[in-house]
Amino acid sequence: MPTPLNDMPPASAPPQGRVLFHVAVGILAATAVLLLVNFVAGRHPRRFFWSGQARIQVSSQSAGLLRSLTNQIKVTVYYNRDHEPLYSSICALLEEYHLLNSGVTYEKVDYVRNPAAALRVKAAYQLPSGDDKDFVIFDCAGHSRQIVPGNVFGDFRGRLVANKEGEREWERTLQAFKGDLIFSSMILAVTNPKILNACFLEENGEHPSDGTGKLGYQRFKEVLQQSWVHCGTNSLLGTNVLSPKDWNLVIIAGPLTPFPAEAIQKLRNYLNQGGRMLVLFHPDTRAVKTGLEALLQEWGIRITDDLIIDNEHSVGPQGLDLAIKDFSNHPTVGQIANLGLYMLEPRPVLKKAQKNPGPDAAKVEELAFASERAHLGTNAVPFGVRIPLMVAAERAGVKGDLPDRGFTRIVAVGESLFLDNAFIEEAGNREFARCAVNWLLDQTQVLQGVGPQTVNEYKLLMTRGQLTSVEWLFLAGIPGVILLLGGIVWLRRRH
Repeated sequence: MPTPLNDMPPASAPPQGRVLFHVAVGILAATAVLLLVNFVAGRHPRRFFWSGQARIQVSSQSAGLLRSLTNQIKVTVYYNRDHEPLYSSICALLEEYHLLNSGVTYEKVDYVRNPAAALRVKAAYQLPSGDDKDFVIFDCAGHSRQIVPGNVFGDFRGRLVANKEGEREWERTLQAFKGDLIFSSMILAVTNPKILNACFLEENGEHPSDGTGKLGYQRFKEVLQQSWVHCGTNSLLGTNVLSPKDWNLVIIAGPLTPFPAEAIQKLRNYLNQGGRMLVLFHPDTRAVKTGLEALLQEWGIRITDDLIIDNEHSVGPQGLDLAIKDFSNHPTVGQIANLGLYMLEPRPVLKKAQKNPGPDAAKVEELAFASERAHLGTNAVPFGVRIPLMVAAERAGVKGDLPDRGFTRIVAVGESLFLDNAFIEEAGNREFARCAVNWLLDQTQVLQGVGPQTVNEYKLLMTRGQLTSVEWLFLAGIPGVILLLGGIVWLRRRH
C-alpha cells in the first residue's frame, strides 16, 4: 500500500558544504568569463554609444592624418571645466585622437581648481593675457607649438530670454562643434614646417580683411587661419611685385573701382607663374568694369551683369537674395550639398564658350547654380537651363620657378557679400570658404570633409501644472508602484 503524501518525511536540505562549493564554482566561472571578455576586448576594441548626440566623430581624413603621424604631439587643455559644453567635447575628441594614435597625448589643467599647474603651464607657454582665459595648446616635442583660444571651437547662437526673476538675459546655445577641423589644422601647423601665405588686395574698395563690421572679412580671415594660412595685405601699385614664391594665394573680395592697367598685368604674370586666386565680385559693380572681367576671359571665365531673380527661392520680397541648393561634384562645393549657400544679388559667372580650345586651355567647371525657376531680369531663361554663379578654373603645365606649382587655380564668384561678417555664418557659406581655400592651396587630401559637427538641440515645453505632475510621478508614482508590487509579492509568499 503506497504511503500517503502527507505521511512522507520532508526532503532534507542539501549539506552546507555543497552549497558553498556551488557558490565558489559560480564565482570562479563568472570571474573566468569576465577575464576572457576583457582579454578579447583588449585585442579587438570596439566602442558603443548609447546616444548619437554624445558621440564625437573623427572624419576619415583626420583619421588618415593621425595614422600617418609619426611625431609626438602633446595637447594641453588649459580650461575651466565648468565652461560647458565645449570643455567636455574637446576632451572627448582628444580621447578619440589618442585612441587613433597613441603619440597624441593630452593633459587637462583646470586653472581654477589647480592654480599650481596653471602657473606651470602659463610660464612654459607664455600664455597671452586678456579676456580669453581658456586655451588649447598643441606642442610637437617642444619644437613647434600653437595656442588656440578656447572660444573658437564652437559656433554659438545668442538670444535674449527671461530668467526666474523676469529679467532678460543673454543665452548662448552651441550650434556646431569645430574641434575636428581645428585639431587637424593645428596638428598640420606643428608638424609641417611649410607656411602658406595669403594676401588680400584692398586698394580698390574691397572688403577689409581686418574689418569687424558687417562688410568686413574678419571671419573669413579666421577661416584661413584655421586652415593654417598666414594672412596679410599687398599692393599692386608702384614697383611692388606679386610672386607665387611670396604669396600662395591672392584674394580679391569685391572691388568697387577699376584696377590700373599695370595692376592687371601683375595679376596676369602672377597667374601665368602658377599663382592661385580667389576673386569675388560686388553686387554694386554691375556697371563697373574693374579689369578683372577681361583678365578672367583669358582663363575661360565669363562674368555678366545680369540680375538674377528667383522668387520661389528667395527670402526678400524682390527675389534677389537666393538660397542655392544645386551644386556640381567639385571639391570646393562637394561638402555643402546638404547645407546650401545663401547669396545676395549674385551675378552669373559661367564657363566661356570656346569652339576649338587649345591644349593649354584652362579646365573650367561651373560650381553652383540658381534654380530652374530663376530668370535674368525681364528675360526668361528656357526651362531646365541652370544659371551658374561661380566657377573653378585650373590649368596644368605652367612653367615657373616653383616645382610644386605646376598649375594655376582660380575660383571666381559672382557675389562677395555672402562671405562678409554679416552673412558668412548663413547656410554653408563658411564651409564653402574653407573648401575653396583648401582646394586653391591643394590641401584637400588632408582636410576635405573636416567640417563643423552640428549640435542638435531638443526642447520639452511643459506648463507649470504638467511640470508638477511629472515631479510627483518621479517622487511618488514610480516608487509607489515598486512598493505596491513588492507588497503583493510578499503577501503571496506569506500565504
